[in-house]
Amino acid sequence: MSKPWKEIIEELDQEQLKKLALKQRDEIDELARLLTLYKEVSVHQTRLATMGEMCGGIAHEINNPLTIINGSLFLLERQFQKKDARPEVIAGHFERIHETVSHISSVVVNMRAMVVKCEGTAKQVVKINDLFCKSLIFCETKFKNRSIKLESICQQGLSINCQPTQITQVLLNLFSNSFHAIKDLEIERWISIKAWSENNLIYIRVIDSGNGIDNEHVKSIFTPYYTTKSIDEGTGVGLSISKKIVEEHQGTLEYKLVDGNTCFEMSFPFPLEKKS
Repeated sequence: MSKPWKEIIEELDQEQLKKLALKQRDEIDELARLLTLYKEVSVHQTRLATMGEMCGGIAHEINNPLTIINGSLFLLERQFQKKDARPEVIAGHFERIHETVSHISSVVVNMRAMVVKCEGTAKQVVKINDLFCKSLIFCETKFKNRSIKLESICQQGLSINCQPTQITQVLLNLFSNSFHAIKDLEIERWISIKAWSENNLIYIRVIDSGNGIDNEHVKSIFTPYYTTKSIDEGTGVGLSISKKIVEEHQGTLEYKLVDGNTCFEMSFPFPLEKKS
């Protein structure tokens, strides 16, 4: 049977105690280093997962417009072969091509903004509606292909002080969670995003047609690496990192059951110049 710590310490001289203390300090420093590394890896892993979600969305958001452009070019070619080509029809095809190219350009610009490392980026006052638009551009087609109705409601003039790329990352994670939760449901599939102000706080709610999270899972959903998804659909770090990001913006992120449906709700303080 091993000796109690008290007896061991009494048998040690001062030099031995000093060596023991230094060894323990080194072990604590190593544990702190490993914890910091773990946090960095978790953030990086979530960022890569977010990039993967966006790449999947971009495949739809670019391939579909390219099909439209190809079809318009074919119809233009046929118009030019006619002796009685109609200028208004030609102009219509060119306008459609212009709008489609603009859409592709918007997707690329937003993807570039997400790829840029944002940890050191200063916060700025950003319109919430702009955050919604920049997030949804990566997943609208995916929702449409699964017949998921999308509703976006934003109180006019609402803004928050944030790092836009980080909040976009949070929104994409919530959208992705909703998508995977309802994509195979037999009932009507929908996702609603809403922003409003109340009691000097700004709220952002992502709610879907799912019937809530089982009680056995609720207490663990914000725990790193806890997931109910299949291995190819999620790593279990998205919600934990999202919560951390929101809290670093002096906000909150929590799960709620609203009218029987799955809901994640964020709250943020007003930008200083807007607070009443």
